[in-house]
Amino acid sequence: MKELDRAHPPESNAGEPFHFPEFTHQKLATGLEVYALRRENAPLVSLQLVLPAGAHFDPAPHPGLAAFAASLLEEGTTSLSSKEIADRIESIGGTLSTGAGWATASIASTVLTPHLETAFELLADVATNPAFQAEEIERTRRERLAEWLRRRDQPTAIAEEVFASTLYGEGVYGHTLLGDQRSLQTIGAEEISTFWRAHSQAHGAFLLVAGDVEPARVLDVAVRRLGELAEGPRTEAPLFDSPPSRRQVKIVDRPDAQQTEIRIGHVGPRRSHRDRTALSVLNSLLGGKFTSRINLNLRERNGYTYGAHSAFIERIGPAPFLVWTAVANDVAGAASGEILHELSRLREEAVSEEELLETRNFLQGVFPYGLQTNGGILRRLQELAVYDLPDDYFDRRLEEISTVDEGRLLSVARSHIDPDSTAIVAVGPATELAPQFQHFGEVEVLEPVAPAA
Repeated sequence: MKELDRAHPPESNAGEPFHFPEFTHQKLATGLEVYALRRENAPLVSLQLVLPAGAHFDPAPHPGLAAFAASLLEEGTTSLSSKEIADRIESIGGTLSTGAGWATASIASTVLTPHLETAFELLADVATNPAFQAEEIERTRRERLAEWLRRRDQPTAIAEEVFASTLYGEGVYGHTLLGDQRSLQTIGAEEISTFWRAHSQAHGAFLLVAGDVEPARVLDVAVRRLGELAEGPRTEAPLFDSPPSRRQVKIVDRPDAQQTEIRIGHVGPRRSHRDRTALSVLNSLLGGKFTSRINLNLRERNGYTYGAHSAFIERIGPAPFLVWTAVANDVAGAASGEILHELSRLREEAVSEEELLETRNFLQGVFPYGLQTNGGILRRLQELAVYDLPDDYFDRRLEEISTVDEGRLLSVARSHIDPDSTAIVAVGPATELAPQFQHFGEVEVLEPVAPAA
C-alpha cells in the first residue's frame, strides 16, 4: 500500500467539464412557455407555474398585495375548500405551495409520477379559479399582521426594512414583500381579485417541470389542463428609475441590544446587466464564500463576527448591492470601517492570480451541487425564464467565468461598487453606536417602528 504523503496537500482535479442537463423549451399557442427536464433517478415530478404577479407590480397604495394574494391561492377555489385541496394533495403523497417574490408569483407541486394529472388539475384550479373568500382573507390578514408585528422585535428584519427604504424611498423596492401595517389592514377582496385577474395570464407565464416524465407528456397535459389561463397581452414590468446613491448613516435605536446588525450597500445593476458573470466572480471573492475577503477580515483576522456576507441581489430593476453581518456593539464602527476598506481595495488594486483562480474554481465547482434535486433544477429553469436568458446560458456562463481576469474584475469593481455612496444601517444601542459612526457621515438616529393603535 502506498504511504500517504501528509506533508503536501493533494493536487486539485479540474474534473470533466460540466454541462447543464438537456431540457425542452417550447411556447404554446396561448403564450405559456414550458420548460421540461427529464430526470430518471426517482419516480417523482416537480412542477411550478410561474406567473407575472410579483411584488414589483404592487400598486403604490398597497405594498405587499402580491404576496397577500399569492398566499391565498391554496386557501380555496370556486370548487374546492382549503381543506379539500389539502386532503387531495395529501392523499397522493404530494405537496402544493404558493407564494410570491419580486418578479413573479408561483404555484408549485411535487408528486409521484403516476399522479401527474392530479397535480396539474389542482395547480390549474388554484391558478384560474381562486375563491378569495372573505373569511380566508381575514384569517390571512391576521396572520400577516402578526408576522409584521413579530418583525418589530427582530433586528435582522428591522435592518432589512430600513436599508430598503433608505435606498429606494417610496419606490417599489422601498418596502419588503410583506408590505406595511397600513396596507395589510386595508387590502380587501376587490384589490386582491383585481390584481390576480390582471396578472394570472398565459403571456409572460412559465410552466417549469423536472422529474421522471417525458417532455412530450408534459406538453400534452399542459395544453389540456392550463388552457384556461387568460390569453391577454403580456404584463410588462414597470419602469424602474435608478435612485441616486449618496452616503447615508442611520442607526435604529435598540437600547437593550447585545449586538448590532449592520447593512452596508447601495443600488446596484439589474440582473440582466452584461457584467453579471464577472460580478458573480467579484462578489464571491468579496463576500460570497467562506474564504472571502470580508469574512476572513471580520471573522478570522479581527474576531468581530461569526460570519459576514455580500451579494448583488438579482431583480428585474436596479437591485441592491449589500454587505451584512452582526457584531458586538463595541466594535460595530470598526467592523463597518473594515467593510468599507475592503470595498475600496477592490477598486484600487488588482487581485492576485492565486486568489482569482481559487474563486473561479470555487464557482465552477459548486454549481453542479445545486442541481441534485428537482427543486434545484426548477430554480435554475426559473432563472432562465424570468430573466429571459438563452437556453444555453449556464454553459456559456461557466465558460465565461474562466475568462474573467484581474483587469476585468478591477473594471467591474470600479463600475459597480462605490464606497462613498453607501447607505450604512446599524440596529443597536444608539448611545453606544453614534460616536463610532460619526466619522462615516452625519448620523441619523431612528426609533423603532411602533405598531399603530
